[in-house]
Amino acid sequence: MMTVGPSIGAAVSHWRDMVRDAPTRTYTVIAFLLAGGFITLAFGWHTLHYFDAIETPLPDTLNIWHDASVPELVEALLVMAAGVFLLVAWSRRRDLLLLAWSGLLVFIAVDNRFRLHEGFGWAFGNAMDGLAFGPVRGRHLAELTFWAVAALVLGILFVVAWRRRTALGTRVSVVVFLLLCALGFFAVVVDLVHVVTRSNLVGFIEDGGEFLCLAAISAYCFAVMRDCLRPQPAAGAQLSA
Repeated sequence: MMTVGPSIGAAVSHWRDMVRDAPTRTYTVIAFLLAGGFITLAFGWHTLHYFDAIETPLPDTLNIWHDASVPELVEALLVMAAGVFLLVAWSRRRDLLLLAWSGLLVFIAVDNRFRLHEGFGWAFGNAMDGLAFGPVRGRHLAELTFWAVAALVLGILFVVAWRRRTALGTRVSVVVFLLLCALGFFAVVVDLVHVVTRSNLVGFIEDGGEFLCLAAISAYCFAVMRDCLRPQPAAGAQLSA
């Protein structure tokens, strides 16, 4: 059985080694500059508007709070890119865990951008109205069915992949899982605090934290891809006299 402590330490050490690669550092800087730039723009503009230093509010297209905005598109692209990076890494190392995480990240990006679960709900909601109960309508049941099928498919892939895991797949799984947990903390816990307090500051912390987590996921997956693209030493090369 894998021990969590050493696995986390090995994963963090591996990430630190990978960041020494110049293209990885460049991509990491770009990802965090994009996240930090939009966060700073939204917070700064809102603060200036609150104190009447700026008359007009920040346009919705540039606001991290709003759907279908440029920041939301950048978030989706960061996650989609992360999935593609791991797909490339899988093509070199053939570790099924890399493929499983790639599929999950691409699914998250596509569903978040195109609202696939909502479309499925509207398309099949009428057919499931007969199963509706209380406030739960057929559309809600259709969306739950969509998530259940997606979870089943991805769950099977992860189970099979975990049984065939390698050291690389384990390290990647630890880091991506922890980053997704951090993302979930901002998306669920901080969001709940935001709903209760109605505080704009908490809202900025929620959306800003999510953006930074997505940037970190994308940067890490790029580092994994770069590491997998490096030529591997030939077997027995170090034994030559």
